[in-house]
Amino acid sequence: DLFERLSISKNIKSTNSYKAKVENLKSAPNADQAIYWERTNILKKISELQHEVKVLENNIGYLASSKKADLLKISIEEKIEKTRQEVLILEEKLRMLRD
Repeated sequence: DLFERLSISKNIKSTNSYKAKVENLKSAPNADQAIYWERTNILKKISELQHEVKVLENNIGYLASSKKADLLKISIEEKIEKTRQEVLILEEKLRMLRD
């Protein structure tokens, strides 16, 4: 529970600092170009993370059923969930860029 609260707090802090970054980008002399490149980088990262999730999900299917494999599955599932959370954060950043 404490870990979840710290994680949520970290995400809120990250979101707030990104809002400030977006405001700086929008007020820059070359704002359109800066926002374009920021958006492009975020989209690229989202694509990479989504591909990583697909690969991890595929890899789970190849694991045999055993105690060690079950531990590995849990580890992979945790990584998948963490990666999906990163995608959600990046999607929120895209929304901030559009606003």
